[in-house]
Amino acid sequence: MTHVDDRLVAPLIERFGKPAEWDASREIGERERNTVARSAQSQRRHDVTFAVERESLLTVIRKPSFPPGAWRIPSGGIARGETFEEGAHREALEETGLDIELTGYPLVARSVFTHGGERLPWVTHVVTARGDGDLAPRDREEIEDASWISWEELTGPVAERLRASGGALFAYRAELHDRLAALLGVSRPS
Repeated sequence: MTHVDDRLVAPLIERFGKPAEWDASREIGERERNTVARSAQSQRRHDVTFAVERESLLTVIRKPSFPPGAWRIPSGGIARGETFEEGAHREALEETGLDIELTGYPLVARSVFTHGGERLPWVTHVVTARGDGDLAPRDREEIEDASWISWEELTGPVAERLRASGGALFAYRAELHDRLAALLGVSRPS
């Protein structure tokens, strides 16, 4: 059972409305299974993914393990004892250096990742935000770089690189970006 439950997200729903839901369940590889399982060891079965926009651009991050040209919108975990907004704010500072203000709660992905018969439930809460400050990730062990890109680039060439990587979780992130863009009415490349 996760501590990020209906009670913790209730203030978001009250403020922004009920998010769209998506079942992104899929089979994942051994390396991806290990990544998800490490989070589950600390009873974490969620992430908050935040789309921070400024002047029609979106902040994205690269982790050292990402293939060349792969970026995604930032995400992280809500710690026990934090409100949802406190956790999102802390993670944004760690991953991007930006001080954020939440502006929406458009999507939640409730998924079961499977590997060799093992079932790993996972929930991604997607929020939108405005960000102040300069991009300067604070957690340099986890985050190699942060940048601003257009939605068109994220759902076009970057999505192609994520899907071409062969990783099910990279494909999951590309689909998440596409779904979020559609929900927000952002035009995507044809």
